[in-house]
Amino acid sequence: MASEDHDFEEVRSINLFGKKVNWINPEAKGAVGRLKTDSLNVIIEELKQILGDSQNANELIQLFSDAYLKKSDMADATRYLVHQLFGEFGLVIIDADDARLKAEFLDILKDDILNNTNYKIVSQTISELEKTGVKPQVNPREINCFYLTNEDRVRIEKNRFTSETLAVELKEHPERFSPNVVLRPMYQQKILPNLAYVGGPGEIAYWLEYKAMFDHHKITFPVLIPRNFALLNDEKTNQQLQKLGFTVADIFKDTDSLLKEFVSKNSTSELSLNKEQEKLSDLFSEISAKAIAVDATLKASVEAELQKGLNSLKNIEAKLLRSEKQKQEININQIKKIKDKYFPDGSLQERFENFSPYYLKYGKHFISELKETFDPLAFELLILEI
Repeated sequence: MASEDHDFEEVRSINLFGKKVNWINPEAKGAVGRLKTDSLNVIIEELKQILGDSQNANELIQLFSDAYLKKSDMADATRYLVHQLFGEFGLVIIDADDARLKAEFLDILKDDILNNTNYKIVSQTISELEKTGVKPQVNPREINCFYLTNEDRVRIEKNRFTSETLAVELKEHPERFSPNVVLRPMYQQKILPNLAYVGGPGEIAYWLEYKAMFDHHKITFPVLIPRNFALLNDEKTNQQLQKLGFTVADIFKDTDSLLKEFVSKNSTSELSLNKEQEKLSDLFSEISAKAIAVDATLKASVEAELQKGLNSLKNIEAKLLRSEKQKQEININQIKKIKDKYFPDGSLQERFENFSPYYLKYGKHFISELKETFDPLAFELLILEI
């Protein structure tokens, strides 16, 4: 758990049934894991109204209440919640916000703060990657860690602290230092060396920037493995898709393409003006030949007039399509709704949806089913029928 490595904005809300649930906490400062949970009672009451009164809903509310109302801070609450959901699989959670663990990383922290070694190494790697066309995911800072107090989490900059002060603080209060996105992977590997690191596309990309830094500090660099991806497809929505004449694979097309395809297939009128565009082009070819025979400089004028004509036909075609969409408004709205269900807010389900609606429907076995279905070495997006 990188419980001190997040901003409040990253954890303050969840999406449930199209509604955003926000944690209002004006006193939220410093490390997120250290935030007190006493103000979350309002959220629990709001969730009761949203989730309803089924057996699975009551299980969830009890789980959230035990985690967020009986544990004093976010780190303890999250650790409890994750253990309840995944503990049967044999789970070990290490909270990196611990003075004893950070003491193991002191030499590297001190080197980063006082000598800026990691900034130099990673910057060089980024420069080499850019020559191959790879854009950097993360840009290092001269100093790649934060200074923590119970009230704040601030970047360490040379004009804020003296070297002497930092040296003393590092020795006496290692818990006050928090590695940023550049140093955290190396901190993880120092605490608990892993054979492999499983991450999303962005994470895998920025880990590639760190290989030389790991080598410099003689810390094992793990094998990088892309994590699993999935899209959940329920039977009801699948039937709606089939009725509309689409397959699940079709939903990966952009919305405009889907709508145009549907309207074209289901219209009683011809909407495409491609033939007319071809005829117009042929006609202007004849005109161009006659014009050039009289004056070669007229070719550009003829081509310009052709383009105006083609643009006019495209505008008419767009109006035909728009008019047909209005006639098929009910189905059009259903396609948009299905598309938004699979790609809410334009992103993947997993980047947007909370797990609670699926737990409500399938209960605690939902996570077990996912575990049995996923293959850690399957590097493709799975479409799971649920």
